[in-house]
Amino acid sequence: MSVWIVATNGECTTDPVMGDVADTVPCIPQNVSAVDTCSSDSASFTWNFASGAIIYIGMAVHATGTVHTCAAMATECTFPDLQCGEEYDAYVLSTNLKCNSSESQHITLQTALFSYNSLFSSLAPCVPTNVAAALNCSSNIASITWYSALGATWYLVKAEGNQGYKTSCNNTVTHCDIPNLQCGQEYSITVMGMNGDCMGPASQPFTLVSAPCPNTGIRASLDCSTNSALISWTPGNGSLSFNATLKSFQDPQKHNCLTNGSSCSISSLPCGQHYNICVTGYGQTCSTSSKSLVTLDTAPCVPTQVDVSLSCGSDTASVSWAASSGLVSYYTVTAVDDIGHTLTCNSSSTSCDITGLECGQMYNVSVTAMSVDCTGQRSEVRRINTGMNFL
Repeated sequence: MSVWIVATNGECTTDPVMGDVADTVPCIPQNVSAVDTCSSDSASFTWNFASGAIIYIGMAVHATGTVHTCAAMATECTFPDLQCGEEYDAYVLSTNLKCNSSESQHITLQTALFSYNSLFSSLAPCVPTNVAAALNCSSNIASITWYSALGATWYLVKAEGNQGYKTSCNNTVTHCDIPNLQCGQEYSITVMGMNGDCMGPASQPFTLVSAPCPNTGIRASLDCSTNSALISWTPGNGSLSFNATLKSFQDPQKHNCLTNGSSCSISSLPCGQHYNICVTGYGQTCSTSSKSLVTLDTAPCVPTQVDVSLSCGSDTASVSWAASSGLVSYYTVTAVDDIGHTLTCNSSSTSCDITGLECGQMYNVSVTAMSVDCTGQRSEVRRINTGMNFL
């Protein structure tokens, strides 16, 4: 405001002289109202331009007496770092840096509460807390729970695996099941509160590891002389340790080996057994067994009850025995004289005739069971004399 000064004595008046500029108090901001912002820990409000104002000062006072301020040259400002789910008494005043206006109309700002009242702000819900997850190991379904978030009308749950797989579920209550998690992945699970307009901030992530993937490429090899098996496989994702198990209907004992690697050995297996092989992988909380059927047959057992008979005037010995346990392809009968001359015959049954024996010789006769992959242990030796008609 410009001020002009004149002097007078009642009869004469001087010319006007401009005095110092005088500022009046800025006007009070009018039409204060909250602004819809999707935030759970801040609030904004606006007002009309006030004559004489250079800067506006906003004040938000909590019931505890804590005061938050914001300043703006425009007609809107935001209070950051508010507490979620609280009410604040808010007003604004204008200043020309010399004088301040009186306080404007007071309004109530609320964080994380949804209201259609024009004095209130529509804000995002608060952060869900106490997120937890339980995994069904057989189905890889994760059951997620959390505490309710103020201002939320429904919730969105996200799961993101460390190999890029993403999935989600939603619900209006504080639990949700996420199906079809991929095996062998570590998932970061977050929960967000939602309302009609806004998405709230994500919760602290909860880490969940799904069940390991099945082990594949299972192979088994047998050392026939010792009946020791070497089992190897390609580990499934998520497995930290492994248990290779051999089971047989005929053998009541369970044979297994444990390892953190991708192979292990099982020694001294019984002869004549047919085993099914299973490799189980153990993860952080779950285990997964292999699905492919892999089998192993140990070497045939030793033939027993070997009997040898000679016919007078014949160069033939008839040999019989009791069948061996196990997968037998055929039997080999061997007769060896004292100077190392060997005669043999093969049979798929439990008897065989050895021909070509020489008169007056001593022979050691034995029977061996043969499979596709293994030669079994030799039976007990029967010693015969071709010069005599008895064993």
